[in-house]
Amino acid sequence: SAQRKKLEFTLETHDFMPYATDKNTYWTGYYTSRPNSKRFERQGNNLLQVAKHLVAFEHPHNKTFEADLLGLKRVMGVMQHHDAITGTEKQHVTNDYVKMMSAAAGDVQTSLQTIVFDLLKNNISDASEIVTLTSCLLANVSRCAEAENDQFTVAVYNPHGQEVSHFVRIPVVSASYSVIGLHGGKIPAQISPVIDTFPNVPGTASLYELTFEAKDIGPLGVNYFYVVKEDQKVNEPNLIKPTLDTTLGTSTTGIELDQATGLLKSVTLNGVRQSVSQQFLYYKASNRTDGVRASGAYIFRPVPGTVAQVIGDQVKFSTYKGELYDEVHQTYADWLKQVIRVYKDANYVEFDWIV
Repeated sequence: SAQRKKLEFTLETHDFMPYATDKNTYWTGYYTSRPNSKRFERQGNNLLQVAKHLVAFEHPHNKTFEADLLGLKRVMGVMQHHDAITGTEKQHVTNDYVKMMSAAAGDVQTSLQTIVFDLLKNNISDASEIVTLTSCLLANVSRCAEAENDQFTVAVYNPHGQEVSHFVRIPVVSASYSVIGLHGGKIPAQISPVIDTFPNVPGTASLYELTFEAKDIGPLGVNYFYVVKEDQKVNEPNLIKPTLDTTLGTSTTGIELDQATGLLKSVTLNGVRQSVSQQFLYYKASNRTDGVRASGAYIFRPVPGTVAQVIGDQVKFSTYKGELYDEVHQTYADWLKQVIRVYKDANYVEFDWIV
């Protein structure tokens, strides 16, 4: 044995990650590959946990609901495969993963809609006020068929064990709506134009986004809100003087933009201002040469001797200020856009970007 032979082994103390098989060939490509499918997997798990709650509490012995749950559980198991969770699978495999997840999620959401409707009937005097509930699976690309109606209902479920408040954002086709709460009171709402209409995605594109705060939703509780179209105008972009920087938010939480470039200049959190610079960059990928694996899903391998290229050192931007939040729309290129949003009563800054 090694002990009898008194062999001495080298003690390795350095970090083996990121792993490399050749010079300038690091296995870090999967850190950023297929972000959409990775996000879809996370959303699938969120849906599964919520479904388990509701089925257990409301219909623990319903065979249809249990069968739908089992289907989503199986797909989530498949999605834990090392290629699925890292995004290193081939495109046709990704397509199959998405197809399976979409089908299983759709089945579970049908069950959830029935359960949520049953819960809502217990909290209202006239159950006929609630129409059949559906899910807006394409809300992230400004598609929601139900929100195209002159009036619709939004059900909000809190899967946590404590009371929460949450900002609800819905793509809509008109510039003005009223939001009515559970007890008939009008709830503050804000509408802004969407930054992109996603013309390559089938379906009617919403031009605006409606935002309101669902406050104090109880633990494992569900609440609903009526949304009614009105005849008002959307907030217009604030006209900024060309010699001044743009400040959004409050003195406690906010951001500052450089007027000359439109880029982020500083962030204020908890009343503390910190200078910040933000950039989008890209590397030119190296193709397979000299038998070394090309840059791709596994390997991050830029062209040797090159550096990251900055996308847009000056951007087009528009700011929108309202009762609930301030936000800026930045356009770096036709294919790269970003929204930076500051809610008036929150202690964080929200970034949404589209590539």
